[in-house]
Amino acid sequence: MRSQIGLVTQEPTLLSLSVKDNIAYGRSATSDQIEEATKTIHAHDFITSLEMGYKTQVDLAHVGRTGLSLTEEQKIKISIAHVVLSNPSILLLDEVTSGLNFKAEKVVQEALDILMLGRSTIIIARRLSLILLYI
Repeated sequence: MRSQIGLVTQEPTLLSLSVKDNIAYGRSATSDQIEEATKTIHAHDFITSLEMGYKTQVDLAHVGRTGLSLTEEQKIKISIAHVVLSNPSILLLDEVTSGLNFKAEKVVQEALDILMLGRSTIIIARRLSLILLYI
């Protein structure tokens, strides 16, 4: 059952690994599959614009020594790409956009719209306006 559920939260769980390894974590995926997942949700361009692209290390300590500190929008997009790669039949979206500014929220919402196509989705949100789009 767990393999059928994809979870995206407002505070994505990322590891001090490369962007590529965070997307593929727990799965054996080719570089092509990872890129396809990021292209699906329009995250590929921001990832390839990073200094080392998919090999960029994520800096969880926010000190800039071991890697790159990502924006909340970028972290959520990496988390969404991870879920796209797992191809679950059920999505659980828990307050995904609550900490984002309007512009970032719109970008993430577009990625979520793509992710939700053809999947049963449970949305947890404080703002009714986010849920009304899907009723």
